[in-house]
Amino acid sequence: MRDFNYTIIRDNKWDSELLGLIAAIYKEAGKQEMYLKQRPEELDKLVRQLRENDDEDLAKDFMAHFYRSFAISNFSVSQYAKFLHYVMKTEDPVLWHCSMGKDRCGIATLMILELLNVDRESIKEDYLYTNEVYGIYDTDTESGFDIADESYIEAFYDEVEKVYGDMSSFFEEMNIDDKEIYEFRQRVLI
Repeated sequence: MRDFNYTIIRDNKWDSELLGLIAAIYKEAGKQEMYLKQRPEELDKLVRQLRENDDEDLAKDFMAHFYRSFAISNFSVSQYAKFLHYVMKTEDPVLWHCSMGKDRCGIATLMILELLNVDRESIKEDYLYTNEVYGIYDTDTESGFDIADESYIEAFYDEVEKVYGDMSSFFEEMNIDDKEIYEFRQRVLI
């Protein structure tokens, strides 16, 4: 790990013991960290209550609404803007992660791939690959909270198009201009 000069961006949602262990590893490796704020505790409480209810339709509906919020919540948009501006400007590699990598980090990855002009079908395939990584081959038998479901990112895209018109306008809302996108593409695409 010491051989690469990369930045770690993490979503602070893990338990403190695990965070302490990860922080010690990162500190030992001499890496810079940038923290994005975690979801409000009320949301975590709601998710626990919904899990106890064991209603998969409700879980999937909740997740679709959660993904829509990534496009319209001032808090979410500001955090994603902060992340994207950092990733687009740094010369160093960046590692970002959260607990599963499909929701908040999945949308962050979706946004980066959109900025790089990757086609939407490839973005969806990349997102759905999360299920395979976690050994989920039958999404009908798993909790709606634990799967990557195409309807979730479709909900995000639908909300972006409803509110902003398209992804380009969404990025403009984040103060990401065409020049910045061009320079980012020139730097990272071969």
